[in-house]
Amino acid sequence: MIKNKEPLLTDDVPYIPISLCKRRHVYRLLSRNLKFGVFAPELENGFIGIRTKFKDTFLFTEYHWDNGPPYGTVKPLEDLGPLKDDTIQLWATKWREDAPSVKETAVSKFIHLGAFSDSRSFYMNHALFKALEKFYG
Repeated sequence: MIKNKEPLLTDDVPYIPISLCKRRHVYRLLSRNLKFGVFAPELENGFIGIRTKFKDTFLFTEYHWDNGPPYGTVKPLEDLGPLKDDTIQLWATKWREDAPSVKETAVSKFIHLGAFSDSRSFYMNHALFKALEKFYG
């Protein structure tokens, strides 16, 4: 018997609808990949949060459940209040076309996506990452 089992997205779990979500507020989430995220309605009702995949940790966006399948994978459970720093911009990553690929430099400030054959790089919103990191304590 498993105790304290986390609910699944498919479970009938009460959640906060899009109409009640507030821009720049951080939410505790039930989602595929995020535990916490800041709501950014301008990103198709997305929540930006910290995701770990394999050994990489990065900002990632998932979308509100009310967006519907197949992309609605977030049920916000609790509003934890607004981001404390209102100067932080709401974006996760931006392409950096002029950045050297990781293959070209031993030390890189850029994250490389190996899945892209053209070795494009992008950079992450470090201010938002640091603000969200506090919730993962």
